[in-house]
Amino acid sequence: MTKNTGIVKPSFNVLTTLAAVREKIKALAVITDAPLKTSGKFSFNPSRHNTDSTDITTCTNLEYLVSIFGFLTAKEREYTAAATLLNLTSVPVFKWNGYTYDSWKHDIGIRVAIINSTNNMAALRKAEAELSGMMTQEDRLSQILEGLGLTQETTEG
Repeated sequence: MTKNTGIVKPSFNVLTTLAAVREKIKALAVITDAPLKTSGKFSFNPSRHNTDSTDITTCTNLEYLVSIFGFLTAKEREYTAAATLLNLTSVPVFKWNGYTYDSWKHDIGIRVAIINSTNNMAALRKAEAELSGMMTQEDRLSQILEGLGLTQETTEG
């Protein structure tokens, strides 16, 4: 009979922690794989769209992305207010550079989430590599069997 020391087996902790890290990596990967609704090319001046545009899909400046979104929010509100002042009951949907406000909001939101998750993703990848290196041969076998939908009991008996 073995004495219970209250210490959890290290291999159990490695597998559990590795599984949690991989789940977080999957969740962050969903953000980067989200489809965009705009071309990503934004310009404060639509008449100079081709020469003076910012690609929000590569922009890493959060302050600038917030400025773009603030600009679009103000323009959309001004458009709606102008239609109301003109007693218009039906107007085309507000668009900027050919895309709706909601499309810009979606894409800028994705870019902000990607920027915010970049450091976290790097830390998770590093942790995944370190934890994978700590796995025992039994842990690796257990993972393989789990991936095949089997358990050690089904392979032993």
